[in-house]
Amino acid sequence: MIHPLLQPLAAQLPESATTRRMLEEGRESKDIVDQAMQERNWLKRPDEIHAENRSGKSLLEDNGYGE
Repeated sequence: MIHPLLQPLAAQLPESATTRRMLEEGRESKDIVDQAMQERNWLKRPDEIHAENRSGKSLLEDNGYGE
């Protein structure tokens, strides 16, 4: 169950997004924030090379943004 204060955030994310799944699972706040910040950075710069020498777009696809 998602905390009521975080429901608006979750509603903006694709159902398959890792951050949304973490919110729905009730994971630790720090882990959720870390994941959300990564996804934000990938969204801001999808063509830039990030972790593991991969593009933001590729990392987003792996984290549930493929649709």
